[in-house]
Amino acid sequence: MAGALMFIIYGDLIADEAPIVSIRGATGHHQPSLTTRSTIGGSNFRVLRAAWIAEESNAISNARSYVAHVELPWMWAWNPDQEFLVYTYDTKLTMHKHHAGAGGWGNFYVDMPYSIDHAPTAPSVPPIRPGVAAVGATDTPSSIAWMLTVLATNAEWHVHDAIMGVAFLLLFPSGVAALKSGSGGSFKCHWMQQLTASLMVGLGVVFGLFLRKAIDTAHQRIGIAIAIRLGVPGVLGCWHHIVFLRVRRRT
Repeated sequence: MAGALMFIIYGDLIADEAPIVSIRGATGHHQPSLTTRSTIGGSNFRVLRAAWIAEESNAISNARSYVAHVELPWMWAWNPDQEFLVYTYDTKLTMHKHHAGAGGWGNFYVDMPYSIDHAPTAPSVPPIRPGVAAVGATDTPSSIAWMLTVLATNAEWHVHDAIMGVAFLLLFPSGVAALKSGSGGSFKCHWMQQLTASLMVGLGVVFGLFLRKAIDTAHQRIGIAIAIRLGVPGVLGCWHHIVFLRVRRRT
């Protein structure tokens, strides 16, 4: 959840008090902390109203947003086992369920331009109408808008993904297929594709480390280990070819 903006809602239904809407952020898989204007780039978030309705929490918040995406991905999460000793805005939270389909989290998509208000004063609170589950949001995005959102969000990470994807899903398999084909020039095609793929993996690792200099996630550690291990088949392949040229038979 690094870089995510969280609206966390909790409270006491029996006390007949409005729920607390705690606006937090996190730097990774750590306890989320309350946001300040300095931690969210000078933005200002205000909760206009929060109320319990039909035993569900409905918090309506307003913030000026310059996001142009009509289907910006959001995530909801809840924990039925959370226990509170006291209801404060910085109450310590326990982790929600991890796996998809376990009931602990899900996704929805928000029409951000629909929520932008340019009036000099705060807007009035829209009515909460029975039977209307969402306003300006959807459970499933349209393909075109979703692709534009994906490409525009964290574009530098998508470059890293594309480099690694081409190397592992295209060049490495096609290089093996070229060698197995036995056609003329198959070996040259094989080593050129394998070398290109290996260089792309190295470039992807360097690019990833440039984007996130601290090596503190399992993804980074596993990725670096795989990249280092790729040198083993490369060395063995060169040795096998040298031996093959000398003895002219498979080893």
